Amino acid sequence: GWEGCERGGEESGVCGDGAEGEVSGEEPGVYEGKMGMRYLGRFDVESMRFSLYFYAFMEEEVPEMGSDQGDGGVSFARWVLSRPFPTLELTHNWGTEKDEDFAHHNGNTDPRGFGHIGFVVEDIYKACEALEAAGVTIKRAPGPFQDVGSIAFILDPDGYFIELINRPPPPAPLSLSPSAPGLLGPDPVFAQVMLRVRDPAATVAFYARLGIEVVGALDFPEMEFSLHFLAFVREGEAEEGA
Repeated sequence: GWEGCERGGEESGVCGDGAEGEVSGEEPGVYEGKMGMRYLGRFDVESMRFSLYFYAFMEEEVPEMGSDQGDGGVSFARWVLSRPFPTLELTHNWGTEKDEDFAHHNGNTDPRGFGHIGFVVEDIYKACEALEAAGVTIKRAPGPFQDVGSIAFILDPDGYFIELINRPPPPAPLSLSPSAPGLLGPDPVFAQVMLRVRDPAATVAFYARLGIEVVGALDFPEMEFSLHFLAFVREGEAEEGA
């Protein structure tokens, strides 16, 4: 899973290996300090020696609960898992920050699997300039991709890929995530997760059983891959966006 630690606890120490990079104590890390996501709280599982950290773009007030508030995290877990918006969950396995040889497989080398998460931003050029100045690695410089829009890729401290997608001018007002004081610019949206699949027909059928519909597909014959986009949609939304 996503490995990381932002708010250091007594057990977690300095999470030099985590998705938040070399962060300890209360100092904001990459996802909060640079990406502008809100830290929602931490849930510790002492019996299995790991902690979960949750982040989101949201307006809702965050209640003071969770493992870092001393109640064991049960009430926080119930709250955060019932939110009606997407959250980013980072997992820190205690002790990995002390192992200099420990590393994660980011899914983008063989055997390939997990690909990236994606954020829609107002201006990927300004965002990448600000992120690079703040020490974030730019994996793919911002620019057009196959005439379907402009994208960029950055790396988090564990080497996980994060795609930045330039927001096209909307044909109508959109309901976007609230502005965050990060380097992604105004109203960033946590928009997607990319997974590589062996048999798209079987995978699409599986997610359809969960109520996740196909909203579009793109083929790139010269690059020998296809993209299938799936989402929870309200009745009529897929047709409107087609």
